Amino acid sequence: MPDFILIDGDAAVFDPRFSAGRTIHVGVKEGKIRGSGAEKVKGVRICVKGDEKSVSIPACSYMIDPKAKGGFGTLSIKELGSNHKAMNRKIGGLPVLLKGGNFIALFSVTAPAMGPGATPGSVVPDMTRAYLGHGSFITKNSSEKAS
Repeated sequence: MPDFILIDGDAAVFDPRFSAGRTIHVGVKEGKIRGSGAEKVKGVRICVKGDEKSVSIPACSYMIDPKAKGGFGTLSIKELGSNHKAMNRKIGGLPVLLKGGNFIALFSVTAPAMGPGATPGSVVPDMTRAYLGHGSFITKNSSEKAS
């Protein structure tokens, strides 16, 4: 089924819930995907496979416990779904990217949050370095589709 083609500057929106054995809440920020395809839609470059790596949002806060100190990390796209890649349209040999459904998001910890320690009043740093979540795209393209 045809879906809208992603173009330069489209939004990558992340769900704030991430997990790696436990659920954390990330202060998500909207990201932008940068299109590198040679073709354009209404004067804006089309996104192709690999452009998802351009989505990187540093300095997002997160908490593992509401009573302790938060930390920071970077949001990115770990993996696109198969419905994000056009089967019938390529640019330079690369599949065109589509709006699709959810992608797998990655939250990489850069400054660990603190959680409650074993003794009352003590805290320990979060030892988990990466959490997985989900996100999706919002496109400004309302005319050009591919499948």
